[in-house]
Amino acid sequence: MNPPSTAREALIVEMIGDMAALADRVEALIPELEKSRKSMADVNKKVCAEVKAIESRMDAIMGQVRIEISKDLTRQTSEAARKAIAIQNQAIEEAARTALGVEIRPTLQELLTPLRQLAYQVHEHQLLKQQWLRWLRHVATASTASALTWVAAAVLWLR
Repeated sequence: MNPPSTAREALIVEMIGDMAALADRVEALIPELEKSRKSMADVNKKVCAEVKAIESRMDAIMGQVRIEISKDLTRQTSEAARKAIAIQNQAIEEAARTALGVEIRPTLQELLTPLRQLAYQVHEHQLLKQQWLRWLRHVATASTASALTWVAAAVLWLR
């Protein structure tokens, strides 16, 4: 081959030489790239295996979290139900007291008034009965004394 005659040809020759060097370098990189690809594939497999292990651990953790959340919700729901029942019981008791005070108390008063009057009348009757019994005892005592006096007088007169 003849040496280049113009600068242009010299540049082209130099560029072809550079391209040949670049092609040699690229060819030298191919085994390295293949090694890197294999290494990345291995790393990818390891990462996938670790991701699967992490996923299974996360599933187990999420299962535990679900159980704990269910327990907590059940406990909170039970507590809220207990509080609601207590509030309802208190409201029912208050309503019952109000109903007794408003509706039943006047009815009881109406029923108790005649009973009180009857009790008063019975008491008065017993007092009157006791007074009569006292008077009757006195009358019986006086009658007995009078009868005995008449008997004694008749016995003495007849003798």
